[in-house]
Amino acid sequence: MKKRKSRILVLFLAVLLVSVMSCENPFLKKMLVEEGKKNTVPEKPQAPFVEGGASLILSPDKLDIQVKAVTSDGSAVAVEGCTETELASGNSTYTVLHAIGTTVILKGKITELNCGDYTYDGIQNKLTALNVQGLTALQKLYCHYNQLTALNVQGLTALETLWCYNNQLTALNVQGCTALEALYCGDNQLTALDVQGLTTLRILGCYYNQLTALNVQGCTALKELWCYSNQLTALNVQGLTALQELDCRYNQLTALNVQGLTALKNLFCDCNQLTELNVQGLTALQYLDCDGNRLISLNVQGCTALQNLGCRENQLTELNVQGLTALKELWCWGNQLTELNVQGLTALRTLRCYNNKFTAQAFTKLFDDLPARQDSDNANCILYTEETGVTEGNHTDFTAPQDLADAFNNAKNNKKWKMYKWNGSWPGVEI
Repeated sequence: MKKRKSRILVLFLAVLLVSVMSCENPFLKKMLVEEGKKNTVPEKPQAPFVEGGASLILSPDKLDIQVKAVTSDGSAVAVEGCTETELASGNSTYTVLHAIGTTVILKGKITELNCGDYTYDGIQNKLTALNVQGLTALQKLYCHYNQLTALNVQGLTALETLWCYNNQLTALNVQGCTALEALYCGDNQLTALDVQGLTTLRILGCYYNQLTALNVQGCTALKELWCYSNQLTALNVQGLTALQELDCRYNQLTALNVQGLTALKNLFCDCNQLTELNVQGLTALQYLDCDGNRLISLNVQGCTALQNLGCRENQLTELNVQGLTALKELWCWGNQLTELNVQGLTALRTLRCYNNKFTAQAFTKLFDDLPARQDSDNANCILYTEETGVTEGNHTDFTAPQDLADAFNNAKNNKKWKMYKWNGSWPGVEI
């Protein structure tokens, strides 16, 4: 009898468990639904499309907003969702609007809208979403330093300038913005950006994102490209013949082809994974920084305008800088160089060549070839390091042999070069 009761109890509990697991119990269902509501992260409000206007979504904890707007005919902008009902046209001063809720609507013939955060009079904007697709005549939009997670500008054919940096954007669609000239979208959370075919784009700043893909093909007017501090493994800049400055440092690039970029003046590609770099014949190039890569080959021949060359901390075994008559600064420390020919480098006044493999003979020729300078030039050379934990491969005694000592003293006393050893603190210790 006891065994039968025990079996019945087990059967009852099993049925109850099935009922609970299948949520057939209406009371349990209600409890689970209510609990689910508590644990669900609420979606952030989206900015709706407004015909002939813009919608701004504010953070609930900040309902004051500073705005400037310019209209094509000087007429006032109609304001909805604030205690104010209109906003005067003008870009000289901000107007502080006091929102009733989290949605603000601006309507008018707006050509310039500035809701970027300059912390004007203590007001700090906190927009979370912005839709300006209804402002078909909009030419300039400044919405930087907010908390935007969504921004709708697609198809604004009159838009020339867009500043949306320092937000929380994970995506940005600028396709159809065919008049766009300047785009600053740095300091966001973008993983991809496509500006292909924007033939009027002159400046693109997309630094400090999480970009793994960047398409700039067809941007034939592009002069300045700043895409540093991303996660790019490839970057195609071929055909960008107007490009004057390229800053792609702090990425994961294994190759970079800049051949044919004859207008290029400044190239920053340091801290990548490049094994070779060919800038041969780039006659406009003035500044090249390719430090901290894995370079075993660097071709700078024909770069007659080059003034600053930084190629430190690579794996170079040779470096040909012959003919670079404009070169003023050369930083090549931390490589595997056994010699360096500086003959004819008449403009040279700064040389960092420590932590290489220079012999006494190599240094003798180097000192003999250094150009004569004036005291006012402050010409200086760091020859070796005594940093803790660093094994110096260069010769470090400049008192012997005699020909080395003579060349060293001549460069120091007659050619006016100050000689240093590096100790980890600028400018090092004078020898």
